[in-house]
Amino acid sequence: MTGDAGPLTKTYGHPARLRIVETALAHPDQAFNVRELATESDLDESTVHQHKDFLVDLGILDRVSLGRIDGYQLADSELARVGQEWRNLHHDRLNALENDTETAIEDFYGVAKP
Repeated sequence: MTGDAGPLTKTYGHPARLRIVETALAHPDQAFNVRELATESDLDESTVHQHKDFLVDLGILDRVSLGRIDGYQLADSELARVGQEWRNLHHDRLNALENDTETAIEDFYGVAKP
């Protein structure tokens, strides 16, 4: 493995960027100012300021006008569609893993988890 991070790692490897993208995916038709995006993403405003331009430059977020301030929203509907599929798949796999774990516990101990 080389020392260079790939584009997915650069984009989603930082927890703050991932939270910002997750927020945009959860509200694909909504534009947020920095304060709103920070609140919805459970991040400090300074953290959102640090990462928003990177996500705009990559074409993940669009910068839009919200009157006298800039807003940020998901760049396009295709990202929303793919993002939702990814979230659903991830959710389904986590549920399957949880069910497999519960079954393994039941098999090992011979009883259902309390």
